[in-house]
Amino acid sequence: MKSRTKFCIVDAFFNCFLFTPLVLLFWYGTYAVIDLVVFDFFSSRLTAAIVTLVFGAAVEFIVTYWQDALRGWSASRGFLLVSRFYNYLLACANICHYRAVEELYNQWAGDGIELTTNLQTAMTAILILWGMRAGRNITAIPFAITVDTDADGWFSAPTLYQYPASRPFFYFVDTLITVLVVWTLGPLHWITLGYVFDATVFPDDFTLSMVVSCIAGYLSVGFFSLLQDRVKNLSIRYDKSIAVKILLEDLFIFGATAGVILTWKGVGMAVGTLAREFPVYHGAVDVTGVYAHLVSFVLLSVCYVSGSLVGKGADMDGSNAEGVGVDFSRAYFAHFFEDYIRRSDEEVSDQKKTR
Repeated sequence: MKSRTKFCIVDAFFNCFLFTPLVLLFWYGTYAVIDLVVFDFFSSRLTAAIVTLVFGAAVEFIVTYWQDALRGWSASRGFLLVSRFYNYLLACANICHYRAVEELYNQWAGDGIELTTNLQTAMTAILILWGMRAGRNITAIPFAITVDTDADGWFSAPTLYQYPASRPFFYFVDTLITVLVVWTLGPLHWITLGYVFDATVFPDDFTLSMVVSCIAGYLSVGFFSLLQDRVKNLSIRYDKSIAVKILLEDLFIFGATAGVILTWKGVGMAVGTLAREFPVYHGAVDVTGVYAHLVSFVLLSVCYVSGSLVGKGADMDGSNAEGVGVDFSRAYFAHFFEDYIRRSDEEVSDQKKTR
């Protein structure tokens, strides 16, 4: 077995069973903090949702529109601390945006949302994203992982249609589209497809729904991970047939993301159950969510994967050549030991040739 294959197996294990639960723990904790700070403060849930949306979208807009200034400002400061603070603030903003979209959708749809309404909304959101050539921006861990060691371009947040800052009006509009449209439709697709799974995966049996969601989700993500190289080769083959290339990549990412959403449903249920069974109190105050929020981020930062929490900018479907549009990295240890892996695999190949 080649060294790269061994590292891929180990990385997949850590990605699925350590980093993914930690990311979900951070989401659980951040939801609890948002509820504590915002939703419990305002008497109107609609007002709370709007405030949460404004904060989340404002931070996302700032780090996208002023990314060049941020890059220049950070150059004279320690990358480690600045990058982690950047990840923390932007991750919180992403979750605020998501939480607000969820609340606004629930306010619009009302109690007892029908399965068909959720399914129609999920498909409408993804079809609009495909029409905008923005479908690539919906997937997440454990299908894709970001390691916190790439200082070059760390603060880059490309706008969807990639207008340069030298064209201020178009750049401003492009940033608005990226933040307010792409990063609203993406969460809307996740939320409503998650509701579809809630209604279809053993909705009357919590434990069975959790277990089946975890197993089916991880198997689905594993299947699409194994399929990735073949789809990448097909994407390369159709580099000059842009319509076929986009269709191929979009369908692949759609399927992989459905597996990710199902995984998040199952793991999220497990995280919520553990938090309820083992609460943390300071006096009479339940601070489980606060601890989950802080401890998970610290652990992800120590493991150099806090970037996996963050969504920023947007890539246009079909704009990447050589199959990059479906090349989602899942390398962790393989990232740090790339030189060793390459030398080891070259030695194995040389030995085979001399036999």
